[in-house]
Amino acid sequence: MLISTLRPQDVIELLDLPKEHLHEPELVIAAYIRLYDLRGGGVEPQLATKLRQTQA
Repeated sequence: MLISTLRPQDVIELLDLPKEHLHEPELVIAAYIRLYDLRGGGVEPQLATKLRQTQA
């Protein structure tokens, strides 16, 4: 579970991703995970691998 006070729009903007990602729930979730990971939060290795595969 990931809890955030940031709105999806904020996460997408912080990561400099296309705004079209807001219409794809899987991409929004991936963005939250990526932001969390970039800030130093630990993401499970299996989940991180799946995330990289979806962004390729």
